[in-house]
Amino acid sequence: MQCATHSNTLAIGLCVACGIGVCGSCSTRLQGRNFCVACLSSRAESAGSEAAVVSAPGLQLLVLASALVSALVLVAALSSMGFALYMMG
Repeated sequence: MQCATHSNTLAIGLCVACGIGVCGSCSTRLQGRNFCVACLSSRAESAGSEAAVVSAPGLQLLVLASALVSALVLVAALSSMGFALYMMG
């Protein structure tokens, strides 16, 4: 079997997504499986869009956690000031 892109080169395997023959130059192994350049590119694009959707709730959680930590720091600072004022007098 020949590489679908390089007709003078023997294929080392098949792209698991589309089934075309790929040579060593055209194949990218991902998680132990061969992908052609086109399928790997489309896979990366879809993974990027999924990551964008997933990251929005993660960002909201990070903002909420930061606000809670800031509130705790403020409470601790006010408590320390109150204690210092009490001790002074």
